[in-house]
Amino acid sequence: MSPQARSLGVALALGAAFAVALQLGLSIRHQLEAGRTVGFAVLQYTGYYTIITNSFCALVAAACVWPARFGRFAASLRSPITITAAAVSIFMVGLLYVTLLTRVHHPQGLEHLSNLLLHYLIPPLFAQFWWRVVPKGSVDWRDVWRCMTLPTAYLIYLAVRGEATGLYPYYFIDVGQLGYVSAAINALAIAAVFLLATIGFIRLKR
Repeated sequence: MSPQARSLGVALALGAAFAVALQLGLSIRHQLEAGRTVGFAVLQYTGYYTIITNSFCALVAAACVWPARFGRFAASLRSPITITAAAVSIFMVGLLYVTLLTRVHHPQGLEHLSNLLLHYLIPPLFAQFWWRVVPKGSVDWRDVWRCMTLPTAYLIYLAVRGEATGLYPYYFIDVGQLGYVSAAINALAIAAVFLLATIGFIRLKR
């Protein structure tokens, strides 16, 4: 790993970890002010793909720059396909926020800082990190489906979680507001965009 890539990896690991921790603290504060519990705040917080993906990116970046700390898991976290999967996921986080969520989300104060990190800074910086550390030819078309593992698992998690709690983190997949058919159509449309993004990323490294 080049010194530039290593410095970028350190910045990503620390920056993403700071952002998700800051957002957790803010989420707990907001829910307590609304009369809810810490447990409810954590439940709601863990439903966001933004949080899951930024946490994943922080973990991958940390494993790339400090592999000894991850023991036998380091090789898997540092593999080209894992880094690519993280890059595609964080790209989609930024894309979906800019296209679908900016009109309904208006952060203020410290939340504006966490929003800036989670949605605007980490995505392009991680894409640059991916470009620097993943060698060309190290991923192939079979890896497309492996990159889709995280969003697929997330959709299953959301469906089960939503049925159990009635909580849906995003308006465009809120079964309570839209119904099952409309929510499923929206989810499939986003999955299709996710698949196209994955194909694009892998094509760039072919």
